[in-house]
Amino acid sequence: MPIRPTPDRVILNDGGGYGGGTEWKSDGYEDNTGKTAASDSGAKNNYTTKTCKLVITYNKNGGTGNPPPQQSRIYSGKLQAVTMKETVKDNINGMTKTGSHFLGWATSASGEVAYNPGDVITGSWTASQSGTKTYTLYAVWTDTNTIEYRPDDNSNETQKKYSKNPLNTAVNLKGKTFTRDGYTQTGWATSKNGPKVYNLGQSVTFTTDDLVILYPVWTVNTYTVTLKPNGASGSDITIQLDYGSELVLPLTAYEKYGYHIREWNDEKNGTGATWIPGQEYAYTRPEDSTLYAIWEGNDYYVIYETGSSANHPVIDTVVGDLSSDWQLDANDNLYSDNVHLIAEGQPYENYLYGVHPGELVFRIDEENVPYSIAKYGSPFYTERRPYPKDKMYNSFDGWIADDGSVLVKSDEKFDAYTYTSDPIWRLTRDVILRSKWNAFYQFGKIFYGNGYSDEYGIYVEEPPSYAWPEHSVTHQKVNGKNGDVLIDLNRYENVKKTYKISAYDGVDFYSAARKVSEWLHRHYSDQYLRLEDSYEPDIYMLAIYEEANELENIFAKAGRSEISFNCKPQKFLISGDKEIKVANSGQIITNPTYYPAHPIIKFYGDGTITVNGSEIVCYHNYNGITFDSETYDSLGEGGYNMNPYMVAEDPVVLYPGENIITFEGNIYGIRIVPRWWRL
Repeated sequence: MPIRPTPDRVILNDGGGYGGGTEWKSDGYEDNTGKTAASDSGAKNNYTTKTCKLVITYNKNGGTGNPPPQQSRIYSGKLQAVTMKETVKDNINGMTKTGSHFLGWATSASGEVAYNPGDVITGSWTASQSGTKTYTLYAVWTDTNTIEYRPDDNSNETQKKYSKNPLNTAVNLKGKTFTRDGYTQTGWATSKNGPKVYNLGQSVTFTTDDLVILYPVWTVNTYTVTLKPNGASGSDITIQLDYGSELVLPLTAYEKYGYHIREWNDEKNGTGATWIPGQEYAYTRPEDSTLYAIWEGNDYYVIYETGSSANHPVIDTVVGDLSSDWQLDANDNLYSDNVHLIAEGQPYENYLYGVHPGELVFRIDEENVPYSIAKYGSPFYTERRPYPKDKMYNSFDGWIADDGSVLVKSDEKFDAYTYTSDPIWRLTRDVILRSKWNAFYQFGKIFYGNGYSDEYGIYVEEPPSYAWPEHSVTHQKVNGKNGDVLIDLNRYENVKKTYKISAYDGVDFYSAARKVSEWLHRHYSDQYLRLEDSYEPDIYMLAIYEEANELENIFAKAGRSEISFNCKPQKFLISGDKEIKVANSGQIITNPTYYPAHPIIKFYGDGTITVNGSEIVCYHNYNGITFDSETYDSLGEGGYNMNPYMVAEDPVVLYPGENIITFEGNIYGIRIVPRWWRL
């Protein structure tokens, strides 16, 4: 155990184990830790008596005054190995040297500090060693001071910098030494994140050789964000803000007729980084920015009044000043600060509205009134001919605009402002289109591909039979089990749909026959086409023409036959082709059928969309993506393949009943075509 004897002679009695006492002589602290010997007296008596001495002397090395006195420690006795220790003294007698400061002790006159006051010097002897070990320590004097410039946790650099300076002499501290994104170094502190103590380059004088540690002091930079109208009227707008502070870009910084700001972008053509108006950003660019307004045409409502009593929009009056600008909010709803809409006492949120500035307000019940949304400045087509139940046996002549002018027929390009025949149409306002009907014979009609049977003089004499698809099940025979084991293949077989038709075009039988052939064979036979009829106006099927009997010649004027289509088993609801806008995360979409539907999802922005727990993750989505959950194909604007930028879990399905749609990130403008179906 350690022993602290008085600084004179000390008798250490080993209790008889070594056959007697062990004599030590010391003038300082004594520690016998490390002395080893045999564990019994007999073993000790086998060693020869020896003397070991540890001596430390001090040299003032050019200084004046007296160095500390010599230290010595002596062992005499029988031990196998000996270890003795002495503690190095400080400058206890106050030695001095002009222009210098005592720094520590070296092992040579010109050496660096090897021992500081309080360090321990150890002398060790093996069983065969004895004698004196002398350590001479030389005073180390210094006439310089060391400054350590140390980066803090926010600095871009990690390496420290040093400078040695003469004592009692004015020196200039370093200037800007470290960098930090968004900040400028403006001084030096004596503690990490501490207050400024010294300015950059400040003249200071140090009188001791103590190590001085300095840390950078930071001042946040201010940057300028310049907004450019990019094709709209108005001057540049500048925003001054500190690095890291909140930036919210405006929705309506400029005006461009028929357009709204979809986003702000680093590039004039919209290929750079995207900034969404109204969204909060932490500005972490260590530089100024120039952002360009990226414009998108406003959505206008085209409302189709089909003639059915349930399909009339209600025209209401407007209370307020319609001279104010109407805008689209984040959910694509029209709003104005100065206008209030009256709709038979119903809340505004329950309806879609189209607005003629200064004229009328259309209130549209989404369940009963068909409508479409067309974008300003973009061509669009009128809807195909409608099939209201009370107009089943009438021919459709075309659409009449709300100003009374006669418009084009279905599937032709339409311009809601000029109603011209120019092939490039431009929609500049909301409009109501009313269907024009003429009474017709009570025959049925078929729509196949993109043509109506009556346009080719073909009419259906009676409704087709109702065919149910076969459910695919494999029957597996298993030894030892009675009956078959059924394996559900989770699919339905195609069905055959046959129509009895009459053909008459007002010319002759052969002319009518050619038109039947043209109608049936105008499309390729390797793809399914849309098939509808007037008997089930709320559904359509995907079919391919398969066969027809010979066309029976009736008085050389008309013909009669049966035609058959090979159809996929699903009967798709026409209402399932209508887009559903997802305005809020957590929105519920209800599947009205008993069958799971694979929707088409259209959206803009980067982030994650979740459909009943299945995630769709996308990135680099600058111009919008259309994702087909049945084929798992993702297409961008212009039909570009966006599959490399999409990851979707399987399955993405809208189940019967309620379905929850959530989204996060920079996702916006979500529209879902549910594609409901039944058998």
